Formats: sequence, C-alpha cells, structure tokens
Amino acid sequence: MAPLDSARAKLARATKHLHTLEEVVPAFLREHDYPVVHEVDRAAFYHRWKVELGTPFPECWALVIGDMAHNMRSALDHIAWELAGSDPADTWTQFPIYAEETKFAQAGRVVKTIPKRPLALIKWLQPYRRPNPYDDRLWTIHALDAEDKHKTITILLAAMVETEYFPVAPTPSRVQHEVTFTFGPFDPSIKDAVIAEGRLMASPLDGSPAHTDVEMNFQPTFGIAIRADSAGITWLPGLVVLHEALACAWQVWEWSSRYADPYKR
Repeated sequence: MAPLDSARAKLARATKHLHTLEEVVPAFLREHDYPVVHEVDRAAFYHRWKVELGTPFPECWALVIGDMAHNMRSALDHIAWELAGSDPADTWTQFPIYAEETKFAQAGRVVKTIPKRPLALIKWLQPYRRPNPYDDRLWTIHALDAEDKHKTITILLAAMVETEYFPVAPTPSRVQHEVTFTFGPFDPSIKDAVIAEGRLMASPLDGSPAHTDVEMNFQPTFGIAIRADSAGITWLPGLVVLHEALACAWQVWEWSSRYADPYKR
C-alpha cells in the first residue's frame, strides 16, 4: 500500500457520500413544495410571511452525513498515524483538532511520535490559529463527528431570501419597510414557520394616507442546515459546509503526503 493510501480511501468514501447528498437533497427540495403564505394586519401596517412545512426529511440523510464525517475524521487520524511511523503497536496517535491553544499544548501523547516538520504543519492547521476557530473547517469535521458519536445528527430546513419591494397602487409612493427575515433553521416537521415579518407600507407622495398595498417579491430558496451542538456549533449551512469540510480534508491529505516519505520528515 502506498503512503497515506488508507487515508485517501477514507476520503474517497466521504466524497461518494457527498455526491449522494448532492443528488438526493436538491431533488427532495424540488419535489416538496414549500409555499409561502402572506398575512397582513392592515391597521398596524404589519406583514407576516409563513412557509408551510410538514414533510420531515428522510432519516437516512443523518446516517450518510454521520458516515461522511467519520470517514473525514478517521482519514485525518490515519494521516497522523502514518506520519508518526505506522507502528502497529501505536494506539495513541491522533490528528489533534483544537479551538484553544492551551488544549493543543496539552495534546502530549497523541502527537509525541510525529516528527517536527509534519507536526509543524499540523500545528499551523489548528482551528485556534484562525480568527474564528469555530468557523474553521477542521473544527467542522470534529464537530460533525462528535455529534454523530453521541446522538443522531439533526437536519433542519434553511432559507436564502431575495426581496424587492414596490407599491401596487398607481399613485406615486415611497415604500417604507422594517421587515426582519429569519433564515432558519426550521423544523421541517412543523406545520409552518415565520420566515419574515414587520411593518411594510406605501406612503403616497401626494400626501394621502399610507396604505399596505405593497407587494414584496419574496423568493426564498431552501436548503438544509445541520445541528452540531456537541462541539459548540449551533448549526451549519448544509451541503456548502460539507463540501468545504471535505475539500479541507483533501488539502490536509495533499500537504501531509509531502512528509509521508520517512526521509522527508
């Protein structure tokens, strides 16, 4: 077996899982319409938009995401083990992932047999070296793997929203709005969820009374969000973050392969 082949096989498996999700998730969201209902309190100039849900996501999605996360995390540990010398008796070496520098300093045994040059790379990759460690994609891998170990991964509905306002009445008017948008995540099993609400009115330029005859070109685009409470992340933006996490893991594999030759360590 060539150096780092076991890690590459793990990442190839994770890639296959991602391709599966990239096929089934958009197809499911296309097949299950999420209509938006508009409610108006004309006296208060208050508008509310609700999205009708009611269709739970397939349970197998959580299993696929969990398998993907485990394969990415396991691949990193395989990399660390090989860089440490591939000793069959070595049961302690791991790829450390820490959001706090003090915890990395205490890693001790899990990195003690990794040579200085690859260890310097691993240290440079640590989430704590980023401005926001919890947004780092290595931490994402850690978070998803931890979530899947301890409980079922929760997948929720999320939305992206594009809007445009314009008055319906022919009288020249100025649109005033104080609308707040909620991008989720929403529980897909509930009946409906408020996606936007607030005051919205048209004030005619001729001085006549303000009115609620205002249309909002409201076009939410739906996707999935993933909860990862086990590692300090409330939710992650679905397929985008999975793609980025996998790309990060492959990048670590590529950089680490430079040190797979014992003579380069």
